[in-house]
Amino acid sequence: MPKAVIPISGKKLCSSCGKLLSLENFHKGRKYVCGFRSACKDCRREHAKNNYWNKGGRQKYRDNWKEVSQRMKKIVLTHYGADLNKPMCTKCGFDNVKALSIDHIGGGGNQHRKKIKTWSIYRWLINQGFPSGYQTLCMNCQWIKKLENKEHNRTHET
Repeated sequence: MPKAVIPISGKKLCSSCGKLLSLENFHKGRKYVCGFRSACKDCRREHAKNNYWNKGGRQKYRDNWKEVSQRMKKIVLTHYGADLNKPMCTKCGFDNVKALSIDHIGGGGNQHRKKIKTWSIYRWLINQGFPSGYQTLCMNCQWIKKLENKEHNRTHET
């Protein structure tokens, strides 16, 4: 059984409504890595009341999760971006969210991702209280940085 890792910020992002809430708003859950269930108490109550899965809930869940994921991404990209009002590349100012991502300033992002074993770096950053060492970059700037710092792991150069 993994030891509970309580989010440093004392807050957690609800997987259902996408709100950043204090830990009192979540039920405890021993099988969850952080020690709390992923959906807040209100969402779980609403879920049970509506008999969710029998009323077309699967598709609603998928649609809702896409929205929550996009909200998480925008929160993180805005926090680490050049402008605190909207997501933006710190190098060139590009602001299309579809081409923005999080970059490890010191490199080593692939090893870090394997170490933390999470499917969402955005959720992880929120739960860790937005640690330093990250920046928002567009994919072009990421590739340029990767080539300049010789971070690519190809066996041949072009």
